[in-house]
Amino acid sequence: MSARQLDDPVLGRDDKREWVSYQVKGNLLAARPRYVREKWGEAAVMDVASRLDPAVRPLFEREVLPFSWHSFGALGAIDKAIVDGPMGGNMALMKHFGATIARYDLSTLYKMLFKLGSPDFIVRRVGVVYRTYVKGGGMAAADVHRGEAFVRLSEGSLPRYFCGFGVPGWFTAALELSGGKRVDVDEVECIHTGAARCVWRARWE
Repeated sequence: MSARQLDDPVLGRDDKREWVSYQVKGNLLAARPRYVREKWGEAAVMDVASRLDPAVRPLFEREVLPFSWHSFGALGAIDKAIVDGPMGGNMALMKHFGATIARYDLSTLYKMLFKLGSPDFIVRRVGVVYRTYVKGGGMAAADVHRGEAFVRLSEGSLPRYFCGFGVPGWFTAALELSGGKRVDVDEVECIHTGAARCVWRARWE
């Protein structure tokens, strides 16, 4: 993989940054300081804040309403600061991060959906779930079978850390909460390494 293809190891290719113009639900932003504080403590929260541009820093330091909408570009900047700071550059830790943040929401805001749904049910409605979090781009299920499914980014792009680790983490938690056992979710194709679209494979029992 050349440096030209992957311009930033966390955010990904410069020519795949449609996502910076998208918007994300406030609950995603609100979860960031909560996670950092719970896992690493107040010093880590201060470290992340110190790495942020003054225009972005208030979204990390102040209360964000769960159902408000904000810049995905700002979310990406916060997450890069988390990777570079308390995560010590280990972007793979974003998978646990994604799963934990999913559990914050899916046991409260979307509790009824996951109480009623099976893993198949959740995967087939991934486009609807995606739109509750993100305005811009799109996600769709394909080849859904009992115990296995493929999900693809149907349009647009996501930052490298998000598609490589955040999405798999979120799906892992969602499938477990809807009854799946031995859940395994990975990105198998990625726009940041030359694929036409990002594709994830989910398996469960």
